[in-house]
Amino acid sequence: MKKYKIIVSAFFIAALAFLTVASMVNPVRERSESENRNLAQMPKLSVKSVFDGSFTKGYEDFVTDQFVWRDMWIQLKSSVERMMGKTLSNGVYFADDNYFIEHKSNADVDSELLERNIGFLKAFVENMSAQTDGKALVSIAPTASAVLADKLPKFNDEYDWNAALDNIADILGDSFVDLREVLNEHKDEYVFYRTDHHWTTDGAYYAYSEIIKEFGFEPLAKEDFARIVLSEDFLGTVIAKLNIKTEPDVMVKYEAISENPISVSYNLGAKVTNTLYDGSKLDTRDKYAYYLGGNDALIEINTTVDNDRVLMIAKDSYANCLIPFLTSHFEKIYVVDLRYFNLGVSEYTKQTGDVTDALVLYNASGFAADRYVFKLSR
Repeated sequence: MKKYKIIVSAFFIAALAFLTVASMVNPVRERSESENRNLAQMPKLSVKSVFDGSFTKGYEDFVTDQFVWRDMWIQLKSSVERMMGKTLSNGVYFADDNYFIEHKSNADVDSELLERNIGFLKAFVENMSAQTDGKALVSIAPTASAVLADKLPKFNDEYDWNAALDNIADILGDSFVDLREVLNEHKDEYVFYRTDHHWTTDGAYYAYSEIIKEFGFEPLAKEDFARIVLSEDFLGTVIAKLNIKTEPDVMVKYEAISENPISVSYNLGAKVTNTLYDGSKLDTRDKYAYYLGGNDALIEINTTVDNDRVLMIAKDSYANCLIPFLTSHFEKIYVVDLRYFNLGVSEYTKQTGDVTDALVLYNASGFAADRYVFKLSR
């Protein structure tokens, strides 16, 4: 028995030493295509980073991300846990109907940051209402875990997103466009991707219909669009956390039958096109970047609509597949992503001098974690 323990211990130590050495000599990767994200790099060593703990944290992230055969270990772990009947792995629920839904517990949500962000929303509405003659609206879209709650495992500890949205609705009043009712009405349709954290273009259409009515427009009917399939092999950000095989999602776009020409300028003219789509992204892992070409600091969209209505949108990526619907109603649309936009929204609105309406459009989970929302009130 003693000899057996020695052999097992020696094998374990040898395996650990091998993996450690293999990780050290393994080339450092900048990006994981399977996870669709950039990987942590070796942090810079300095007296400050050692004493404030940032070097230790950065090094831990670096070792974890650069561990040899990382993709294989993630896939093995996820597959074993699923076979064992576990309902949660690496922050993802194994939900019903082959859905993979992001998990957020109370511990994952910074309640103080969320409260500050709600305060910035209120300030945004007040500032924009004072600056413009139109409407300043906010729409924080519910998460897939809230709308598709009946697909989640029983006895889960998912954060109460509905309570958070109720709080936002109470504070903002008529300025809040609540999308829960319309998405819940259509939750048996394909309104959220099964492998990605975004809503589908179908889900975005229902959201657009509610938002545009609040701006005083009649939404276009589904019959006014041609529904074009873009890809039948889309595997999104959620399944990337598990790296297991599953049935891909289908991506579509709604193309207005009487679509008007547009001109699109990215980042003050760094790129100018006549489309809101980037077909090259369909050949990559990050296929959702087809909509708007991804996330940029500033996009200016000029349409052939002639009504003097100019919209300012502050958004996260949830808005990317919804914005094309809005081009049928506004003469011009400014789109800012606060993560990359260096000015305040109120400040930029004053500079443009032509904004009549404003909209904040985020997903609840992204909004709760976004540390750049303060730019709304600047």
